[in-house]
Order: sequence, then C-alpha cells, then structure tokens
Amino acid sequence: VIVSNNDQVLLPVSVSLYPNPVAFSQQQNLEFCFQNLKNQSAEIAIYNLKGQKVHSYKLLDGDSYRWNGKDHIGQRSAAGIYFIKVQVQGESPITRKLIIL
Repeated sequence: VIVSNNDQVLLPVSVSLYPNPVAFSQQQNLEFCFQNLKNQSAEIAIYNLKGQKVHSYKLLDGDSYRWNGKDHIGQRSAAGIYFIKVQVQGESPITRKLIIL
C-alpha cells in the first residue's frame, strides 16, 4: 500500500527587527523584515510602556517596512522600551520588544 500526502505545508509568518536596539538620534531607521508573508497584509503597531500606541502601519505589499522612529504626530519617539505587535490575518499576533537609544 502506498500512501501519498500532497498537502501544502504553510509556514508561519515571522518578523525580524534590525537594528535592535536602534538609535533614531543617529539617523538610523528600524527595518521590519517578514518571512513567509506570501501576499498577505500585515498590521504593525508600536506601543510605549504605558500601552499607548505611538505608531501604526498597514503593510499591503512587500516583505519589509522601514520606520524612521516618528510617532503618529511626526515627533521622534523618546528613548526607552517599546513593544511591537504584528497581526497577519489568520495568524496569532507576533510581539517583539524594541529598545530605542
């Protein structure tokens, strides 16, 4: 008896941040690099330690996003610890810690 399985294996989406820690005061940008996104959109949200959303972006096309460290009103984010939440439809949220120098 021969058994065959032609089901496609869907790998989970993953994200990496570079550089982390980041120094926006030295004109650095933070790059989000996605693996296995495959034509899906991703919602990126960045929160400070108080839980306040300081930046958000919806990635509709591509597999990377570059953030210049500015919040939703155009001011550079202060040094400290931040949390990144990435949501891709049908997947569990991805969270990462970010340190801004």
